Amino acid sequence: MKIPNYLAFFLKVVCLAIVLFLLAFIVTMPCRAQEAPNPSGGTNTVTNPIPNNPLAQNFIQQTIGYFASINTNLDLAGTSLILSIGACYEQNVNFANYVAVEYDLGKFNIDGALQNAGIAGTVVEAELGGGYTLLQKYDTELVGELLGGYNFSQKCGVIEPQVVLRKLFSTHAGLETRISFPVEIGGHTSGMQQPTLWLGTFATF
Repeated sequence: MKIPNYLAFFLKVVCLAIVLFLLAFIVTMPCRAQEAPNPSGGTNTVTNPIPNNPLAQNFIQQTIGYFASINTNLDLAGTSLILSIGACYEQNVNFANYVAVEYDLGKFNIDGALQNAGIAGTVVEAELGGGYTLLQKYDTELVGELLGGYNFSQKCGVIEPQVVLRKLFSTHAGLETRISFPVEIGGHTSGMQQPTLWLGTFATF
């Protein structure tokens, strides 16, 4: 399947814009304000230099760790199908498990993800979307994706830009981490939600 040049260029721009937006959001996240006792009475407001959401810190640390070493004996190039399973975390709480599938069309991909509460539990969210491989070097790849679907627990639509980092530990299996910024549409909690950290394993075909 060949994607027209104009569509390929448009998708590249969209994916790069998503990644830049997420990085800018992480860098500019406000610090957490805390109250400290004042010896003369009352309290003082102290600014904690730690970002307000620890998920962003975790993602950055894991990204640096993954990219620190490249195994030239393993290669993700030529992969056509990726199946992933793992857990989703929000504010360090595991609120759902996930199953995801990705079909690669060169540097572009079609992606679907399903979140459920526990093994064979209630479906929390179902999404479909696409993305673009921003970087691929032997056993490591970085992908920008935009998913959209329905959140069954909140009974609303959802748009979820995310960045996916994968690294092989064997010929056809590896670990992945994702960070996403879901935006709920139409529910009582409409708007941007807390970032979601996805940690899982994947198999390639």
